[in-house]
Amino acid sequence: MDLVLIIYGRNDRADTGAAEGKMNFNNDTGSNYPYQDFRGNGSAASASTSSGATYIPVGQFIRNNETANIFCASVVHMFDINSGKYKSSLIQYACEIDDGSGYDYAGITSSTWKSQAPITEIDLTVPYGDWLTASSFSLFGVLPRMVA
Repeated sequence: MDLVLIIYGRNDRADTGAAEGKMNFNNDTGSNYPYQDFRGNGSAASASTSSGATYIPVGQFIRNNETANIFCASVVHMFDINSGKYKSSLIQYACEIDDGSGYDYAGITSSTWKSQAPITEIDLTVPYGDWLTASSFSLFGVLPRMVA
């Protein structure tokens, strides 16, 4: 009924700036993913929104040229994936990027996929490269509680 995706990720980008993880469903790269994002770094907070993004942001991920063995965490909850209604997701993420320079984030994103089709495929990408070896992705299915 629901899915939970846990990501411990790092990307192979070697220049400046973080790389936002991106998620699409069923190969849909159209402008069908409105979202709201709130993030903070301990001293400042920011919010953003998109009414027609081409992906769902699933957090910032550290670059390959930063301190070794640091991976960012993201937990993605996808609700009612087989229903005939639009699908909603809630994403929580945290990462220290640039090793102590203050470029770190913790945030939460809520999103909708404007499709009534069941989710049968999840595509996860990062811009400017790919996921680094040792990144891990764990997908769990959640069934409703059955009580008498």
